[in-house]
Amino acid sequence: MPWVPQPYLQQSWGDGTAPRLYCPTRQRHDEVLADAIDERLVAWMRQVGFGNEALNAVCRMSLGRFVASCYVGAGDLDRLLLCAQLNAAWWMADDYYADDESLGARPEFLCERLSRAMAAMSQLAPAGDYTRQLEEQWTDDPVLMALRSATEQLRRLASPAQVGRVCHTAFGMFMSWTVYGEWKRRGVCPSTWEYLATRQFDSFQTSQMLIDIAGGYELPANIFYSPRVRQALLQAGLAAVIVNDLYSAGKEAADGMPMGNLVLVMAAEHHCSQSEAVAMAVALHNNLARDFEVACQGLESEPSVELQRYLQEVRAWMGGSLAWHDWCPRYHQP
Repeated sequence: MPWVPQPYLQQSWGDGTAPRLYCPTRQRHDEVLADAIDERLVAWMRQVGFGNEALNAVCRMSLGRFVASCYVGAGDLDRLLLCAQLNAAWWMADDYYADDESLGARPEFLCERLSRAMAAMSQLAPAGDYTRQLEEQWTDDPVLMALRSATEQLRRLASPAQVGRVCHTAFGMFMSWTVYGEWKRRGVCPSTWEYLATRQFDSFQTSQMLIDIAGGYELPANIFYSPRVRQALLQAGLAAVIVNDLYSAGKEAADGMPMGNLVLVMAAEHHCSQSEAVAMAVALHNNLARDFEVACQGLESEPSVELQRYLQEVRAWMGGSLAWHDWCPRYHQP
């Protein structure tokens, strides 16, 4: 590994008034690389059918910066672009299918659309003319075209085991979205334990699954799925997505969607202010980050070069994601 991992630090975030987040610092900041990824990503998104509104939104949030900051073990532009494509496709699916009614999201159509999203990411059994009809439907939906195109590139650059791992995790994420949709349809706010049980499958572990693929190596499946490694990775993924919840809380409160954000769920359950709930969410994040740090120390004796590299790059991913959230205009709207 050509770099020394950055330390964990107590870091200020947002406007600096909330308790600090215990997180690694950013490992790589490369705006030239970020711009190169963004340029290719926007061209690809236009190719799969997204219009100017979506392209402008992606440019504004700079997934190129996200990818350059998070996947620090990767230097190959094709592999970094793949990470940007998959993350963009998942973000667009979330916005267009689950979250943003101005973009066409409808709770009553969510399950059906996510079933098609799984089909777009899969190699389905041929069913004659029915398969042709399905594929014709994809061409009318840029989200499905993006998922299909990105997964085809994934198959070119990753092993079958890695492809299966990514798809399986993404499908679990889709399942979680249906739970949020049902809470929204019923007008209920879940308890914190219910929210976290669902959020574990809608964490940033989906994005972190791409780390070894980005780096051009493979963490063997039997190591990846071993209980100690899986628990460590779930800790990292959940900690990272709590960062997203912290930065999203203000916007989601204004949108009237408390069921999809840890801070708002905690505030409702504990009948406390949003600032008090932020402190509770930060404490949970910090405990998870420390647990991940301890878990990695416990795994240092494992004789797998791929595992040690992967864990170091997950650590760097967490720091890069925090830095990107702190910069991203998507999370700093008035």
